[in-house]
This record gives sequence, structure tokens and C-alpha cells, in this order.
Amino acid sequence: MFNLRQANLQDLEVLIELRLELLREVGEIKGDSDTTNLAEATRKYLGEKMPSGEFLAWVAEVDCQIIATSGLVFFQRPLTMAISQA
Repeated sequence: MFNLRQANLQDLEVLIELRLELLREVGEIKGDSDTTNLAEATRKYLGEKMPSGEFLAWVAEVDCQIIATSGLVFFQRPLTMAISQA
């Protein structure tokens, strides 16, 4: 059985690991590429956006180990002509 819960900053390192694994699987990270800068940029992004509520993540756990994650990014677009004339 698995447990679903909203992620928090205590999950940050696992979220970074899983993101890097995803990028490897889809071919955006090749072979043994150095991912130090990407990991740090991801750490900074999540460290800022999760507490502000601009990025929400959920994790699936089995035996208290995170096995999957999903995320939602909130952003606002400027109005378009169609919306502003409605």
C-alpha cells in the first residue's frame, strides 16, 4: 500500500533526485553529465517557490520512502485583448 501526501521542504533533496532522474530518462541529461549546477538551481527554485505556494508537490511513499512525485506550478499571465474586452 502507498501513502500520498503533499511534499514539504524536508523532501527537497529527494525531489531534486527524482527531477534529475526524470531529465535523464527523457534525454535532457546525457550520460555522466555534471548536474551540480542544475541540482543547485532546482534547490533554489523549490526552496523559494514551495513556501510561497507558487509550486506545490505531492509524493507517493511506500514504507516511508518516496517513490514518485508530481508538481503543480502556479503563474499569472497578463490579460489578452479577448479577456480585457469581455
